[in-house]
Amino acid sequence: MQFDEFTPITKDEWKCLIVKSIKAETEAEKILFYEQKLVQKPEPGVEIHPFYTAEDVAELDYLKGFHRLWTQTKKTTGWMNVAAVHVYDEKTANAEAHEALARGADAVEFNLWNRPGGKPMIEGGVTEEHFFDFTTLLEGISPLQRPVYFQLRQSNLSNFGQYLEQFGGDVKNAMGGITFLETTTWHLASEENDKNEFAAAFQNSIFSNVKSPLLGKPVPTGREGLGGGLPYFKPLLIEPVGGWFEDEDGAMETFALSQTVLLSNQLQAAIRLVEQLAERGVPVTQTLPQVGFVVDMGNHYFLEIAKLRALRLLWWQIGRLYDQNLNLVDVFIHARTANAVPPEKEPYQNLISNTTQAMSAIVGGCDALTVASPPPVGEGSGMGLRVARNVSAILKEESYFDKVTDMGAGSYLIENLTHQLAKGIWEKLPFWAKNA
Repeated sequence: MQFDEFTPITKDEWKCLIVKSIKAETEAEKILFYEQKLVQKPEPGVEIHPFYTAEDVAELDYLKGFHRLWTQTKKTTGWMNVAAVHVYDEKTANAEAHEALARGADAVEFNLWNRPGGKPMIEGGVTEEHFFDFTTLLEGISPLQRPVYFQLRQSNLSNFGQYLEQFGGDVKNAMGGITFLETTTWHLASEENDKNEFAAAFQNSIFSNVKSPLLGKPVPTGREGLGGGLPYFKPLLIEPVGGWFEDEDGAMETFALSQTVLLSNQLQAAIRLVEQLAERGVPVTQTLPQVGFVVDMGNHYFLEIAKLRALRLLWWQIGRLYDQNLNLVDVFIHARTANAVPPEKEPYQNLISNTTQAMSAIVGGCDALTVASPPPVGEGSGMGLRVARNVSAILKEESYFDKVTDMGAGSYLIENLTHQLAKGIWEKLPFWAKNA
């Protein structure tokens, strides 16, 4: 017997059967129960229905085309297992990084944002808490051999550049990226000239310092920029930015931190920075490919998958608006899980939560993954860090999640959610961003 011998059933007919089976006195009560209890509304403008059919993706053929483009562009499957290392002193952080790399991590990310303050000023007017000895921090860990990521302040750039000078022309092979603290806050400045000052300082530090080893191909101003010369290094990784967005009239609106608002804010931050650098002579075709995104994962499994796919889709679309020949579908996305409850209270619940968040990130197509460390019994022994690394390793080596690009493609639910989120994020982008 062939499937086409059965009479097709529409989605409305399936819904009627479900409503009919609900135990309630009236038809209105049954429909109300269906709409309120069976249809999830995780955030404004997003609905998750109890079932999906081909009708739900009948008009979403553009996602099939996007999937083909993504799978054809992406050179490898899988993701990097990135271990997070908080830097309070360079020697300790270096030892932690070596431990992580020796025990399964593919790369490390050094967080240099949180060194305790109150230190005296040192040479060059930089406070000591913003000065790091990168030679000690990276002893035995070469960014030419494995990716190294940094969460930096702009004030860290000068001594970071001095560290890279030792590699000479080989610096072009450096791998990793930088998330600057300033990129998460600069566009919140109340005065436009404050934004301009930050963009100018940012450009001078990254794209204009010809004495720095962070060099690239010449730009029209005669200066040189990081982007063209370090093809494996992402200097513009944009952190999540929440709590506000700019409407079509230019007014600043505050909302709960929904996924559409968070991702719209990240895209706004990236576009604003690209535009400000373009005004200073750095071509958008040079900066756009150097932009990547850091995404915090949550516990709504399917929604988290869809948000990574929507972010990739929209950044590709933004690139096309700047230049029809620019393909940004392979934008770098670093996903980070988070403990759902205080880790000292529920370490094992957090282990499960971090695992499902990691699965969402991988199915959604992350390029790098950092799993939060749930400190179980024996905190301080390193067991929590080991567990975090092994979550990623098990999903790769035993569950084979690294064998397919865009695993969510074709799922009626995930495709529909991707469309809903992409539409909602795009609608929240202000006029200037869509027409930049």
